Amino acid sequence: MAVPPRFPGMIPAYGVQIPQMTPMMPFPNPYFMPNPIMAAAAAQRMAAPPAPQPKPPEKPPVTTVFVGNINEKCGNELIRAILTECGAVATWKRIQGSNGKFQAFGFCEFESPFGTMRALRILHDYPLAEKKLVVKIDDKTRTMVKDYVARKRAEKNLPPETLASDEMPADEDNVADDEEIRQKIQTLIEKDAPDLVPIEDGELAEKARSPALEKGKVSN
Repeated sequence: MAVPPRFPGMIPAYGVQIPQMTPMMPFPNPYFMPNPIMAAAAAQRMAAPPAPQPKPPEKPPVTTVFVGNINEKCGNELIRAILTECGAVATWKRIQGSNGKFQAFGFCEFESPFGTMRALRILHDYPLAEKKLVVKIDDKTRTMVKDYVARKRAEKNLPPETLASDEMPADEDNVADDEEIRQKIQTLIEKDAPDLVPIEDGELAEKARSPALEKGKVSN
């Protein structure tokens, strides 16, 4: 028996059988089929613990150095430049009097304890004309420097140093450059402030005699 046509939205007549459609099997999409190798790798990534993050390098502590007995002929920029030769300077504050004139002392903050150590080795008793610099640190800073150097030695698998309470550690790589730094400071002073170059006793005596000798030559 023929099935009368049915328009959309119409209900089939009573007693008319609607032919059943055979359901179609879903067609697999090859793009979404998991690759066995990729699936295994993904499962391994999910199962593996996250890789440990590298430890960020330790930031060196800023250490403060007292610098005193500065020659009055030594300008503020020059003394800062001398300190910078020892290590990166975070801040330098030379004390000023009520009249604005720079005094003979100040405080320098080095970005690394190695700069502090070098300043103590090179600049303490360093002559500027007839005066010698005084460079020193307090007990708190001394402890900070020692602890930092001890940690750095441990990172290099080096044995700890045995130091007296007032003795400072000495890093071999740091000390090796001391002579070169001294030469740079000497050149800096000779170029920017030759009056601050220390005069030896023999040179001083020679300079004292020179005017008289020159006068005698002229009179003759």
